[in-house]
Amino acid sequence: MEYYAQNFDVPHTPPLSPSGAKRALLIGSPTGGLSGPETDLVTIEQVLRRYSFSCTICFLEGRSKFPATRNGIFAAWEQLLQQTSPGDAVVIYYSGHGGLFEKDKNDVSNKRWRLQFIVPLDFDRTTPGDFRGITDVEISSFLMQLTKRTDNVTVILDCCHSANMARGPTRAKALLPRDYPEVWRHIQAMLHQKTIGTDFFLEGNPNVVRFVGATASGSAYEKTFSNGRCMGAFTEAITEALELALHTAPYTQLSWRRILDHVRDRMSRTLPEQYVDVEGPAKRFCFTTSLETQSESLPISMVRGGVDLVLAGGWLHGVSNGDRYAILPYNEYKPTSAKRIATAKVRRVGVSYSEVSVEWEHRFNALPEGAHAILCGKALNRLPIAVHGDGQLQKAMVSHIDQSKYLRNAEPSEQISSLAIVRKENSNIEMKTSVGILRRWAVESADELQQAVEKSMTVLTNLAKAQHLLTLKSRIPWNHGLKVEYGFVDGGVRRPLTDPNYVLSVGQRIYISTRNTSRATVFVWIFELLADNVVLLSNLTPSGREIPAGGHYKFGEVDLTDKLIGSELLWPNHVPADQEIHVNEVVVVTDRMIDLHCLETDSTLREHPKHRERIETELEDIVEQIGHGGVRTWQESEESYKPLKFDVMGLSYKLTPRERHQNTKDG
Repeated sequence: MEYYAQNFDVPHTPPLSPSGAKRALLIGSPTGGLSGPETDLVTIEQVLRRYSFSCTICFLEGRSKFPATRNGIFAAWEQLLQQTSPGDAVVIYYSGHGGLFEKDKNDVSNKRWRLQFIVPLDFDRTTPGDFRGITDVEISSFLMQLTKRTDNVTVILDCCHSANMARGPTRAKALLPRDYPEVWRHIQAMLHQKTIGTDFFLEGNPNVVRFVGATASGSAYEKTFSNGRCMGAFTEAITEALELALHTAPYTQLSWRRILDHVRDRMSRTLPEQYVDVEGPAKRFCFTTSLETQSESLPISMVRGGVDLVLAGGWLHGVSNGDRYAILPYNEYKPTSAKRIATAKVRRVGVSYSEVSVEWEHRFNALPEGAHAILCGKALNRLPIAVHGDGQLQKAMVSHIDQSKYLRNAEPSEQISSLAIVRKENSNIEMKTSVGILRRWAVESADELQQAVEKSMTVLTNLAKAQHLLTLKSRIPWNHGLKVEYGFVDGGVRRPLTDPNYVLSVGQRIYISTRNTSRATVFVWIFELLADNVVLLSNLTPSGREIPAGGHYKFGEVDLTDKLIGSELLWPNHVPADQEIHVNEVVVVTDRMIDLHCLETDSTLREHPKHRERIETELEDIVEQIGHGGVRTWQESEESYKPLKFDVMGLSYKLTPRERHQNTKDG
C-alpha cells in the first residue's frame, strides 16, 4: 500500500499490525503564493514516522497519491475512514490557506456569525453553486464519522482562520473573505441533500484533540528560517516540540498541554504575533487517550549566554517575587523527584517572563532541553478543613493538609464554618460540606484508611478551587453589556430559570444563552461547579468564546441548525445519591482572550453534547493562584500594563438524582 509519494524522501516505516495502527493524513495546499507547504509536509511526515505513523500525502497532482483538490481531499478522507478500526491512532494535518466569512452586521438572523474553511488547490475554480473550499462544517462531519471508528484522533491545522494582513518578512496563510451567503447556501444544500450529517456535538468532538495555528480572529504565518527553509512557523514549532518529546521522554507521558507550552515558548521567539492553542481533550498524553493528572508547569530557559535563567511565566501567570520552583526534566512532574535539576527562586517578575536564581542539585550546572518548572513554595489564602474521628484519621489527614497549597487545618473556632468536615464513624469516613455529603468510604483496614485519605485530599483540593472560582470578583466595575439567560429545555422549548429555589433533576437538559449588547467584542467562558468539580462547558474555545457587538452564543444549541437541545444533567460520580446537591453555572466575561484551562478540575463529569505579547491582569493573577496554588500580590511591575476587564456572573440551583418530567420548586 502506497502511503507517500516518492518525491518525499522519508525512511521506510515497518508495516503496522491491523489492530492499534497509527495512520496520518497530511494535506498541503500551496495556493495563493504560499511556498512553505511542501517543506511543512516533509517535516511533519519525518516526525510522525518516528512515532510509527504511516502517512498518506495530499499534495500536487502527480506528486502524491491524492491531489489536494476538494475531491482529492475527500477521496483521501474516505480511504482513511475505511482503513480505521477501533484502537487506531489517527492524525490529520493541514498546511495551506485558511479563510473566514462573516455575516453582514445588519443580518439579525440566528445564522452562524462565522464560517471557516480551508483552501484546496482548485479553490480558484469556485463558481456560483460550486464552492470549492472545505468548510469547518464538512470537516466536523467527517470527524464525527471517524470518531465512530476510533476515539483517538488528533487534528493539526497550520492555517489562518481570519483575513488579517501579514507584517514584515512573513506571509499570512489567509485569503480575503468572499461571499457569506453563497457559502451558507452551500452548507444548507449539503444538509438538505444529507451529504453531511446533523448529529454534531455542542462543544466540539470530545474524541478529537485540535491543535490550531491561529485563533478565529488571528493569522498563521510562514517564514524563512535561518537554515534557509520556508515553512509554517507553527509547523516548525510543533515538530520541534514533538522531536524533543521523542528524544527526552516517553512521549506517552507527555500531554498535549505540555507540548503546547513548548510550542508557545518556541513561537515567542520565532513569530510572537501568532497565537496558537489546543482544543478538545488537551490533557491526553500524545497520540493516546490516557489523561495526565499533573499539569501545573512552566517552561524555563537560559538567556544571556547561559548566565541567567528565565521562567516562562510572569505577572499574568501569578508569579511573584520569592516564589520557589522545582526544575525538572521534561518527563518528570513531582517536585519531590530525586531527578530534580535545581530549585529556582524568583528574583524579578516581568509581564510574561521572570528572572530566577538557582541552586543546582545532583551535580547539574546547566538546563537540559525540555526542562520545566513546578511550583513548590507558594501559599494561597488556604481554606480550613475540620477533621473529626480517631487518632489514625486525625494524624493522617492533618499531615496531608499541612502540605497542601490550598488547605489548612481548621482552628477550634472554625469547626462549623470550615470548607468541609471529614469525620470517621465506626468503619465509615464521610466528607460533608454546608450543602451536602460529598463522599463516603468504607474503611476496614489501614490500607483502606490511607486510600480514603488520599482520595479525600483530591476531593478537598478540587472543592477549594471551586470555592475560589465562586468568589472570583473584579475590583473594577465594567459595563460589559453581556446579558445572560439560564434555563432548561422542555420538549424543544426553552424555560428560563428565574427562581433561585428551582430544583432540576438528572436527565433534564439545560441551556445558557448570552448576548452582547455592547459595541465592543467580548470573550466568554461557561463553567459548571458540580459538587467538588469545575467543568468548562464551553470547551470548544478554551481561550474564550468570541462574541462580537450584537452577537450571541447559546450553550446547548447546535448553531448550524439553530436546534436547541440542551446539555443533559448528570449525577457526579461517587457522590451519594440519597440527597439533593447544589449546582452553580458560572459565566466569566473578559475584553480579551486568556487561558483559563487551569480553573477546570475534571472535564469528564459532563456529557459532551453534542497580539502575542501578554500583559499582567487582575483576573490572570487570580486564575493562576486558583489553578496553581499561588498567592495574591499587588506589587507593581516595572513594566506598564493595561488592566484586563472582566466580570463573573452565575446561577445556583439544586439537583436531585430522581428523574422527573416537570420542574418543581422546594416546598
